[in-house]
Amino acid sequence: MKQPGPVNTFSDNFLRIMILTMFSLLLAGCNTTAPMATTLPAALPSLTPTQPVETTVTLTPPAAETLLRESISPDERWKAQVYLTGTGSAQSVRFVVSNDAGALTWEVERQPFSDSHPGGFAFPRSLHWSADGRYLYFSHLSTGDGCYAGDLPAGDSVQRVDLASGQVENIAPGGRYIRFSPDDRYLAAFAYGSNALEIYSLDGKLQTSFQALLDSTQVGMELDWRYPIWSPDGDALIYSIVSGVCDQWQGYQSWIVRADLDDQTQTFLVEADDRLLTPLAWSEPERILVRSLDQHTFWMDASDGRLTPIE
Repeated sequence: MKQPGPVNTFSDNFLRIMILTMFSLLLAGCNTTAPMATTLPAALPSLTPTQPVETTVTLTPPAAETLLRESISPDERWKAQVYLTGTGSAQSVRFVVSNDAGALTWEVERQPFSDSHPGGFAFPRSLHWSADGRYLYFSHLSTGDGCYAGDLPAGDSVQRVDLASGQVENIAPGGRYIRFSPDDRYLAAFAYGSNALEIYSLDGKLQTSFQALLDSTQVGMELDWRYPIWSPDGDALIYSIVSGVCDQWQGYQSWIVRADLDDQTQTFLVEADDRLLTPLAWSEPERILVRSLDQHTFWMDASDGRLTPIE
């Protein structure tokens, strides 16, 4: 009988090692997870800076404009405004007429401003809005020489603006104390130089000229012609002549004259009166409201000048 040989321990050990190795690899494969896919945004969001971005901007200051004078129409729809615009040597005077808060605006004129003239600059001056709402009448009034300066309805070259078209036309040469008749037929003004009371129709024609009834040589002092007032029907006027103008209120006397257009005559209603009567209103055909220097009021008869105190 054949004796068994020695046991082959190498083969057995090698086989066991291989089995253990394969078993370990299988376990490793079961415990390993595949990497997860990562989705990146297409673009990173923009960042807003916490501080404002500074930029340099050059601003042009607007031309300075000052409202010098304003006139409003009786129906309160129209405004006539005089502006001084600009600064320094580039100043100009604008005359603007507008309605309904600027819905329609006419720049009637724009003139370079200069204060070098001895008599001052002649600013546009609104005089009268026509009763039918069609026209504005205006003149140019200088700042004056100190004695005759003031807020007078006066000026050179009476013109009118057609409010519908903005067209401007000349009507009369102008003068002092320019007054329009109640029916808008005429204007009256004391002519510069001669002090004649000139009456123009509003189509620009001279109707008549009432020459001065007094001059300074007759009374021995300066005279001033003032306060023309139309009768209610527009067929006559009264006005006053005052002595002692620019003489420190010394020697004042007054004359009141009636001028009738129909027969072109003038009549003294008051002569050399030291109460310095001033006509205020002619609202009734036969009597005129007047006031004295000491603030007493009277009714004056429109035909003969008789005075009745008002209590």
